[in-house]
Amino acid sequence: MPHIGDTKIDRDYASIRFIWLPCTHCGKERWIGLNSTKIVGWAGLCAPCYRSIYTTSMEAALAPYRVKAREYLKHSQENEGGDKA
Repeated sequence: MPHIGDTKIDRDYASIRFIWLPCTHCGKERWIGLNSTKIVGWAGLCAPCYRSIYTTSMEAALAPYRVKAREYLKHSQENEGGDKA
């Protein structure tokens, strides 16, 4: 079992290095791409936690726009039906 801070090089891609770190959200230890840790604003999240947190927040942020898009489509379909009759 690797220890926190251990590094390894990917067998398939020699240029990709990984580091064994715990996720700041769930606490599970995982291999994380070393380049990911250098990104400004990196929160220390593993990929599953990152996806669950940011997907949920993006869904909430985009919800009003989706409603407007549905209303627009509904309105445009009603107008198309009126022009054909």
